[in-house]
Amino acid sequence: MKRATHFSPVIRTGFTLIELIVVLVIIGIVGVAVAPSLLQSPAVATGGVAAPVVDLLKSAQRAAVDSGRAVRVVVDPSNGAYVARMAGRNDPLSSGTIALTGGVSLQTDSVRAEFSFAPSGDSRGDPLAVHGQGQEVWVAVDQWTGAINVIGR
Repeated sequence: MKRATHFSPVIRTGFTLIELIVVLVIIGIVGVAVAPSLLQSPAVATGGVAAPVVDLLKSAQRAAVDSGRAVRVVVDPSNGAYVARMAGRNDPLSSGTIALTGGVSLQTDSVRAEFSFAPSGDSRGDPLAVHGQGQEVWVAVDQWTGAINVIGR
């Protein structure tokens, strides 16, 4: 005679180790993507002391895209003078002195900082340090995205 065996169903509660690891990895990836923007101060995020430099570069970038011609900007950090030239033209697109507020100075690793903007949106350029008003930030152009970034220290 067979004996009847009754198995009680196993009730599992909670999460498996794999599920927990997957969630932690996702949280880590999101944290790495979001952390830089959360750590920047509002003054750095909006340009702060570097706003005149950022405005100049964005204007040159727009001109390149709108005209369909490359634009090159050369900045002399010793006095803030700049010249923006469009490819195929002898006369400057614009030139002048960057309007820096009192006590703000520019610095680069070379004699001049050069930035190039292509009509396709591609960009390249030298990093340009802006010092003043208790801030030191770098203005840099991302060669892959064409974004003009202000990076605080």
